[in-house]
Amino acid sequence: MENISGSSLKSDIDTLTKLRKGLDFEEVIKIIKQICEPLEYMADLETPIYHRDIKPHNVIIEPNRGPVIIDFGLAKIVDTEHVSHTQGMSEGWSPPERRQGKNGGFTDVYSLGQILWNMLTGEEPFNALTIEEIIEKLVEKDHPEWLAEVILASAQRYDRRIQSVFEFRLRLENEGKMP
Repeated sequence: MENISGSSLKSDIDTLTKLRKGLDFEEVIKIIKQICEPLEYMADLETPIYHRDIKPHNVIIEPNRGPVIIDFGLAKIVDTEHVSHTQGMSEGWSPPERRQGKNGGFTDVYSLGQILWNMLTGEEPFNALTIEEIIEKLVEKDHPEWLAEVILASAQRYDRRIQSVFEFRLRLENEGKMP
């Protein structure tokens, strides 16, 4: 097992929140896109693998390499024709359907949306905010309104949610819209 130096994304967010400082919007998007890269790679394998436990605690910011995803203890190989029904989850960071053991590409999308929210606002994951409430909090923190659409689309019921990390990343690159 590789020794990865650096601090967890959770620790960095907590420190900035305590100092009443937030992460710069551009830096947040850069970090999220870097987290998406290995998740996209794993999802594109002949038999996809989903991490299923993406949260700030499981991302180490390595000074030379940037974000590194750790703790693959809940990672699951999922046959593309079936949805996995194994359980295990991190409350708040994992989507509600994980309680029933359902997961697929949409599982990591939910978690990425919650990390995006946490990085932009310093607030813990949410499960029932309106688009107006999300916009209000983002604008209060001087972040673009369009991010609310991406965050909300990542928090929908699994069959209405953004279905892949690839699509999630594309929406971030295109200000909330699919190209």
